Amino acid sequence: LYIHERTPSLPLSSSSAASDVYKRQRKISIDLPPHKDRVAVAKVHLAPLKLSGGHAAIDSFAETLASLTPGCSGADIFNICNEAAIIAAREDKDAVDLRSFQQAIDRVRVGLERKATKLSEHERTRLAYHEAGHVVLSWMQHFTDPVIKTSIAPRGTRIAHTQKLPHEVFISTQARLRENMIARLGGFVAEELFFQDISSEAAEDLKAVTDSAM
Repeated sequence: LYIHERTPSLPLSSSSAASDVYKRQRKISIDLPPHKDRVAVAKVHLAPLKLSGGHAAIDSFAETLASLTPGCSGADIFNICNEAAIIAAREDKDAVDLRSFQQAIDRVRVGLERKATKLSEHERTRLAYHEAGHVVLSWMQHFTDPVIKTSIAPRGTRIAHTQKLPHEVFISTQARLRENMIARLGGFVAEELFFQDISSEAAEDLKAVTDSAM
C-alpha cells in the first residue's frame, strides 16, 4: 500500500532539481491476519449462513475455518464462505456443512477441478506414489507442517497436490529447513524407488529444493 504525500518544496534557487511540489512516497506494510483475527473475520462472514448444527455452531466453524486458512486474507475467507454456501445449495443441502467448506477451500486456494483433464492409469498410479512419498516423509519429520489432505485430481494449475496445515512461524531454523527439503523430495524418492525413473513433477520438486538450498 502506497500513500503519496505532496508538500510544498523549500525554495532552493541554486538547485536545478527544485520543483514546485516535493513528492514523498511512504510504504505501509499490512500483514495478513493471524489465527485469532481470522476467527473474528470468519464469524462475521459465517453469521448470514445457515450452518449445520445451527447458529450455536458458528464458533466451532470459525475456529476450523481459521485453522484451515493460514496465509489467507479477509477477502479470501469471505470468498470461501460464499463458495461453501453455493456448493451446499448446488448439492441441495439443508445447511452448509464442514465438507462444503473443505470443497470451497480447495476451489478458492487451489483452483477449479479440471474435469476435462483425463489422466491415464499409469499417470494416476505414478502421481499416487509421488504424493504418497511426500506424505510419508512429512510424517517422519519433527518440524514439517502436518498433512491434512492429498489428491491426484487435477485442479487449477496443478496435476496433483498435498495440502498441509502450516505452522505460523516467523523464523526458520536449519533443522526445519532441512526437514522441509526432505519432505519435498518424497515424491522424487518414491518415483525412483518404484518406477526406476522420474517424471516432470519430480524434476520440479528437485529444482525447488535446489533453489531453496542456494
